Parts: sequence; structure tokens; C-alpha cells
Amino acid sequence: MDGKRLSKSKATGWSDMPHDILLRIFALVSIMDRMLNVSRVCSSWRRACSAAVFSSTLDISEYRKSQDYQQQGWRSQLELIFRRGIHLGGPKLTKLVFDIDFEVEDTHLTYAAERCPNLQELLLHIPVRTTERGLATAFRCWTMLERLDISFFGRPHVNIFSIVGERCPLLTEIKICGCFFNNRIAVLIGRHIPGLKKLSFRCAFVTRDGVQSLLNMMQDLDELYICVRKIDVPFYRHTGPGPAIMCEPRFLRNTSRLSVYHICYTGECGTCPASTMATPLPINF
Repeated sequence: MDGKRLSKSKATGWSDMPHDILLRIFALVSIMDRMLNVSRVCSSWRRACSAAVFSSTLDISEYRKSQDYQQQGWRSQLELIFRRGIHLGGPKLTKLVFDIDFEVEDTHLTYAAERCPNLQELLLHIPVRTTERGLATAFRCWTMLERLDISFFGRPHVNIFSIVGERCPLLTEIKICGCFFNNRIAVLIGRHIPGLKKLSFRCAFVTRDGVQSLLNMMQDLDELYICVRKIDVPFYRHTGPGPAIMCEPRFLRNTSRLSVYHICYTGECGTCPASTMATPLPINF
């Protein structure tokens, strides 16, 4: 009798813990520890770390909260986090956020696209190391993409708008962070992605011609958010009209069909999609 009781009360090892219990415990662990340490302990822990509740989002910028950030070897650590997160997420991954310090190349985009074809939301910094061919190859797999955040400092070296317009039919929202938003960029968006419903951009300066072209070409646009940086240099103040000009009555008449038309200065609004974009504006441009 005592032997049977002992057999039934035998302690269960950590690797034999029920799946739902592991999920509760691992929810208390940082995303970095889950990817880099916990998931490598055993197969049952790896399966728990691969659960959709953990692996549907990969935010590489979370590494900034780590004490190891900016320490020796931190760039290789970003690379490891990226590959480990993509491996764990696989088809369950629906949101991918690249860190601004992550030097994205064509190989990274291809690696993510081949393993995570169900991506619905992407935050991408457009570096000079990516090519139009690499972007086209990746977005060919991301046909389910609905939301895109992109940043580029200076003039974009590839026409990403034509690529996503051709390959992402479900795309309805774009957020843009850059030094400027002018008529050239507006025409590219309006020509290649005319069906957008929601557009946000945060820039050092914005031209009224650019916004006007956007409104003329994008008849399906429903929400427009503009966050302009406060500039003390006269050249930029004159080149890019600030919210005061963008809100004059004559201009507002052209935006009356929108359900939301929002203008603000950087740092003075903490609620609109443009001002809350994760990507910081460049200090020098």
C-alpha cells in the first residue's frame, strides 16, 4: 500500500510539467530569456515557448531593455535573437519588429519571409544594404500583410511602395518615419497603394503639395495623421510648412471627406499613431 502511494506521489520533473502550467510560468520570463535560454532546455520547453501566445510577435527592439544592450557582442546578439525568434515563431508569427540598430540585409528578409509567410504587421527600417530584389522576394511571401511601418533617413534608395502595392493586396495601413514627406513620396504612395485606409507619417518637415497630391490620388483614404518636427532653422521652417499652415481653412476643405485628419508637433501629442511611432527621428540630417 505504502509503495503504491509513493509511486503515485513521485515528483514530476520540470520537463514533464503540463503544457498550460509551463505557459503560465514562462509568461513571467522576459522575451529574451524565453528565446535565448528557456527554449533551449528541452523539447517540451521549446514547444511551450513556440506557443502562439508567445511566438506570434517578435520585437527585436525589446533587447534594448536588456542589461547586455550596447555591451561587447551586442550586434551578434541581435542576430541570434532574430534567428531564434523566427525559428520559434515560424508560421505562427504575425508581427515582426526590427530594431533600428539591426542592420537588415536581403538575407534577413528572405530568411523571415520563407519561415513566416503569415505576417500581418511589419516594422522595417530601410537601410542601404537591402536591394529592390531582396525586398521583392520577401514581400512576395507576405501577401497577408495588413500594416506596415517603415523608416528611412533621407531619400529612399528603393521604391518599396511599388513592391508592397504589387504584392500585398490586404495592406490598409502604413506608417512612415523619415526626414521629409514631399510630393515625390506622395505620388509614389498614391500611384502604387491607392487603396490605403489609414496613413501616418512623422517627419522633420512636410510639404503641403505632398499632402495635397496624396489627397487627390487616394480617394479611399479615411484617416491621415501627420506629426511634424519642430525646427528652429529658418531653412527648414520655410521649406516645410508646420501645423499652422496645414490647418488653414482653405487647406482643411480638401480634407473634409476624411473621418480623421490630425496634425501635431513632435513631442506635443502622445496619442496619435504618428507621434507614437517607435522609430526615433534622426538627430542629424
